[in-house]
Amino acid sequence: MNSDSPGAKPGAITRTHDSSGPAPDTPETLAEWALKYAAAGLEVFPVDPASKAPLGALARNGHLSATKDLDTIRRWWTVRPDASIGCRIPENVVVFDIDPRHDGHHTWDTIVAGHDLQVTRCHASGRNDGGFHIWFRNPNGHELKDRDGIDVLHHGHRYSILPPSLHPETGQPYTWVHDPTTPMADLPEWLAEALTPAPVAQAA
Repeated sequence: MNSDSPGAKPGAITRTHDSSGPAPDTPETLAEWALKYAAAGLEVFPVDPASKAPLGALARNGHLSATKDLDTIRRWWTVRPDASIGCRIPENVVVFDIDPRHDGHHTWDTIVAGHDLQVTRCHASGRNDGGFHIWFRNPNGHELKDRDGIDVLHHGHRYSILPPSLHPETGQPYTWVHDPTTPMADLPEWLAEALTPAPVAQAA
């Protein structure tokens, strides 16, 4: 990812661009991708490709049904081979959903301007409007808040749609900005501070 924000340090991550191409052993079907993610330690579940909602007939507890069990995943995608791949955010991980429709690019660029940001796991939305999901380890357990155009996803809150699921509005796939095995960077303290709720004033 390259910087295109005024004032950002060289190499700062501000926007995403298409990945450079698949690896030689890239899975082909959604089922194969779901199995690959599970084998890598991610909990996945089937999502309605028309609405991005969990397929309740299969994932009866919504994103809480997410699993790494390969037999369960094979069964789900045998029933619905077209299902998009939902991922429950791992514990001690935070994912920022940057949505340009709600000024997410401006908010993100403002936060990261002037900072170095280590390369970390990231994938682009199939809406093809520049939106992206960027992943960080959160070993200190920071409690973070949404900002304009930035939704904070974590283990107990919401989920991410993984590549190569198709976006219901465009029919285009979500794509990895980097190879999906790219390690997650630790959440920088300056970024955590920018997304930490202000303390509540105590009554006198």
